[in-house]
Amino acid sequence: MLRRSREYQSTVSTTLAQQVLDSLYELLRGFQAADERAKGELLRAVLAKNPDDVYGGLLTVLMRMVFLLFAEDRSIVPTDPKSKQPTELYVRHYSVHGLFERLRADAEHYPDTMDQRYGAWAQLLSLFRAVYNGCKHPQMQMPARHGHLFDPERFKFLEGRTLAEPRLPLVSDGTLYRVLHNLFILDGERLSYRTLDVQEIGSVYQTIMGFDIEVPTGTAIALKGKRKNGSVPASPVVNLETLLAVKSAERVKWLKENADTELNGEAEKKLKAAASVDDLSAVRIIRRARSPSRLSGRRSNQFSNAWANTQRLPKSLNSRFATSPWAVRRFSWKPADNLVTRS
Repeated sequence: MLRRSREYQSTVSTTLAQQVLDSLYELLRGFQAADERAKGELLRAVLAKNPDDVYGGLLTVLMRMVFLLFAEDRSIVPTDPKSKQPTELYVRHYSVHGLFERLRADAEHYPDTMDQRYGAWAQLLSLFRAVYNGCKHPQMQMPARHGHLFDPERFKFLEGRTLAEPRLPLVSDGTLYRVLHNLFILDGERLSYRTLDVQEIGSVYQTIMGFDIEVPTGTAIALKGKRKNGSVPASPVVNLETLLAVKSAERVKWLKENADTELNGEAEKKLKAAASVDDLSAVRIIRRARSPSRLSGRRSNQFSNAWANTQRLPKSLNSRFATSPWAVRRFSWKPADNLVTRS
């Protein structure tokens, strides 16, 4: 029983870590969309001065959420003295749990317009501010924490204070619903953060550490990554202009060395014959899965298409691919895992 319990804890940690990483990708896409709505003004200065601040800000948002979920599940939030339960004011207007329930209900009633609805991000920012500055409302007594994690001055773009006329970024409710769904639902079941120990939360944090953000030039694509020694899969980002400039006979070798991707048959012939970026975009690059868990549960003797033209990829295809012009790159782990998401 003890062995099964440890195996289950390991499974929970691994799955949750992957879903938190997916949430990081989702937030990245959400802020890219918000930046586009602000005509590039939201993140222009941040990306020009230090692009890693974008990654740091998104990482901070996720860790704030995990912290708050743990606190709410353990009732370390404003509670009613009699019932010992979180106050109605906190649950209805501030709590992360309450926000998720409302977004889930909205997604059931308005599934096609979630990415055109806004408001959830403002609620999260209000909660972050309340944790940092405290609150003296009779139904929501909170001491000021003034901690590093919730400091609003660290990443001003999160509150839209990088704009000429500061206003909240338009991060869609759909983005936050997908982020929270990854944090709440594990294998179809509701996850209780009350039962997580320090080691499990630490493994989640470790998974999303060690990245930075780069803005690729030209047309770039992402390949579905391979899992390395049980870690989360890396997703190499390939610049098609760079690949096109490689001599035809050396392109297969270049992909193997730079993207850990192998070709065979017709795809190899098309790659060598490609004379334009559009020709490269039409090539199907496939990768053999070496374990059942590496390619979305496919069996190890099957193949999976791992080439995604991010200029044309439908948003609904796979949350691990994006139409973003940015890439998140792992910089401090194994050299083979240098590119971890898409552009």
